[in-house]
Amino acid sequence: MAIGSRIRKARQALGITQEMAAGRLGVSTQAVSQWERELTKPSADKIAAIARELGVTTDWLTGHEEADLLPPDHQRPITRAPFIGDLPDEWISNKNFRFSDYANLGIEIYANVVGSAFCIEIDDNSMAPEFREGEIVVFDTGLAPQGGDLVLYVDHRGWNFAQYRGEATLEDNTTILWFVPLSTELFPYQIRPDQGGRIVGTAVEHRRFRRRDPWNRARWG
Repeated sequence: MAIGSRIRKARQALGITQEMAAGRLGVSTQAVSQWERELTKPSADKIAAIARELGVTTDWLTGHEEADLLPPDHQRPITRAPFIGDLPDEWISNKNFRFSDYANLGIEIYANVVGSAFCIEIDDNSMAPEFREGEIVVFDTGLAPQGGDLVLYVDHRGWNFAQYRGEATLEDNTTILWFVPLSTELFPYQIRPDQGGRIVGTAVEHRRFRRRDPWNRARWG
């Protein structure tokens, strides 16, 4: 079985679409389609990423393991992520809030999360073209962000979605966290952990679904 067929077999066994797989791998849906149809082959670094996201070994994916059957430990993840709009208001002020207690209110996700998962639904096009109305972003509360990662943070003004730029220490030893907004209409800004500002989660999944009717969200669940 060729690598393209193995990618398709493992993806379908997880119940995810080519679009979902592309979002996790940081490539276009067309790229995944071309891999599966053997029109192109993924690079070596992408093969490692594909294996990790699809829950198989690189040896199985590249055919060095002869069996065409999926590895016996390959199974569909069942992690669920609640929408923050369905959570009680206390999640903003409680840094120990357990998102997993409300997972039944959300959608099934395919990312392997370190902590708890939660998600937001983009409600306008102010961050287009990167994010558009109706798309969903999933966050991991246990994944420490690095510069350039997309995060959701909270402070005294509420929550916001932005790109994390890093932290800095002022002359009085105060720590600040810097962010770049995803809307071009806003300027870079900062929050202070000593005043309650904190990063709640790091983005791990972006679903580029479009809202076509009022029932789309039910189909995501």
